[in-house]
Amino acid sequence: MSTFYKQIAVSAQESYIFSFCDYMSIAGEFYLVFVHDKKLKAHRIKMQQKDGAWKIVNTSELPDWILEVEAELANSISNQQYVSKDI
Repeated sequence: MSTFYKQIAVSAQESYIFSFCDYMSIAGEFYLVFVHDKKLKAHRIKMQQKDGAWKIVNTSELPDWILEVEAELANSISNQQYVSKDI
């Protein structure tokens, strides 16, 4: 399991620190991503690869501002995996 953090802008005025945790299971690799909103409510995001891209699995449980940064979350995972291969 590996963990990394990334600050991501969700609007021109707001950004949040997302915590990414990599897991392996029988079904394959997935990431749990955690973030707290400005009211300190914790959100858990599960991401898995589908058709070669990282996608949010639990979309019905999340607010729109998280769903809107799905591509940035996916890019963060892909970039981290690329960097990790070089280590």
